[in-house]
Amino acid sequence: MKARLLTVAILLSGAVHAIAAEEAQKGHAEHGIPWGILFFTAVNFSLFVLLIVRMALPALRTWAIDRRDRIVDQLQKASAAREEAERLKSEWEERLKGLESELEEIRAQALADAHRERERILKAAQQTADAIAADAERAAAQEVRRAQEDLREEVARQALALAADRIRRELTPADQKRFVEEFLRQVHP
Repeated sequence: MKARLLTVAILLSGAVHAIAAEEAQKGHAEHGIPWGILFFTAVNFSLFVLLIVRMALPALRTWAIDRRDRIVDQLQKASAAREEAERLKSEWEERLKGLESELEEIRAQALADAHRERERILKAAQQTADAIAADAERAAAQEVRRAQEDLREEVARQALALAADRIRRELTPADQKRFVEEFLRQVHP
């Protein structure tokens, strides 16, 4: 349909142009307003406008509508992306605001943990020190008992040595005889 319309318009345009040229030659002979040329020029212009309206305008309208739809779609996508970016920005700003308090909480928790660990270590060290002190006291007490036993043995040895020496010096053969007789009486009653 559009092709037929285009063909008719081209033929009419050619015919109008030919008639307008003929009228122009006649118009040179006469002076005044060349009504024929004016009429054919108006018809030619009307055909041109009709052609533009029928052929180019729908394509331009379709192109404009498509372009408008693409622009609206891109604007909606950009708006959605901007909203998402603003949401993410506000989320991160909130996180950053909360980060300082979170860091303070972490520091406080770390200090509390360090204090508890310090107390646990000090308690364990005190228990170890108490155990070492108790072991040292037991070892010292044992050493004192051993030293006392050694001292008693040494005193007993020296007393025995002194007694043996004194007996040798002061014991007479008569005392020896008397001791033997007493011992025998006790053994044989």
